[in-house]
Parts: sequence; C-alpha cells; structure tokens
Amino acid sequence: MSKDIFVQRGKSPEIIKLCLDNDDRLITEKNLATILGLKRRTIQQRRYLGKEPGYFKLKDSGAVRYLLSEVYTYLSESSSPE
Repeated sequence: MSKDIFVQRGKSPEIIKLCLDNDDRLITEKNLATILGLKRRTIQQRRYLGKEPGYFKLKDSGAVRYLLSEVYTYLSESSSPE
C-alpha cells in the first residue's frame, strides 16, 4: 500500500503528488545530517547551493524533507570509486 503526499520538488513552484511505498519515507534535515555525518547547517547550505540529495517541501507546512531512497542512492553513487 502506498501513501500519497502533496509536495514541491526543490524550488519548483509546482505541487506534485508523491507516492510513498511502504519501505520508503520522508526524513528531516536533522535525520539526513545524522546519516551523512554532517551538521544541519551544512545540509542547509548544500540545499541552498542546489547540491544532492534533492529535497521536497510539504504542501501544507512548507517543511523540508528528503526521500530516504534518494538519500541511499546518493550515498551509493557518491561513495563509488571513480
């Protein structure tokens, strides 16, 4: 069963419907900072600069969230040797 959430993708003004699977969820920037081992301010600055991972803004509250599956994809891509 999936859960539908209405969000904005990054700085886009367009509202989209995000369908979350059971094994995926949205996390806060505090959670992201813990996962990446960075400070919250660094996460905020990366977001301002448009760096990965991408973020969503919740339609109702405007709160910033990150899709956990995209965070894992970002981690696997950024840690692979070049």
